[in-house]
Amino acid sequence: MGWACGYENLYSQGYGTSTAALSTALFNNRLSCGACSEIRCVNDRRWCLPGSIVVTTTNFCPPNNALPNNAEGWCNPPLRHFDLSQPVFQQIAQYKAGIVPVSYKTHSVNKGKIALSTLRQSQFGFSNVFKVGGIRV
Repeated sequence: MGWACGYENLYSQGYGTSTAALSTALFNNRLSCGACSEIRCVNDRRWCLPGSIVVTTTNFCPPNNALPNNAEGWCNPPLRHFDLSQPVFQQIAQYKAGIVPVSYKTHSVNKGKIALSTLRQSQFGFSNVFKVGGIRV
């Protein structure tokens, strides 16, 4: 099973690159897995682009306490950080910016919608139940 939330292939499951890894402060010990967040770049006219993106939480961005919070320790507590793929990041900010201030809002997802992934090998079977967060299964 893949990553901190148990998702396997994000493309075959319909997420593509519209996903995020969350810092400790946002990840909430896996309770944020499958949550959808709308993110907008704010307060930086030089780097921000108009509009917003919606991403699904599919992973954890681990802290690196060897680095200071303002110099590549972006996922360190107590920071609230969304680690985004480059294609998604470039929808809200210019690539060269690297790290930008954002506002975000967590949206409710289609309740009751889950997906089940199964794997069978010889005498054993494995199942992974995960939130789908608004995609069609």
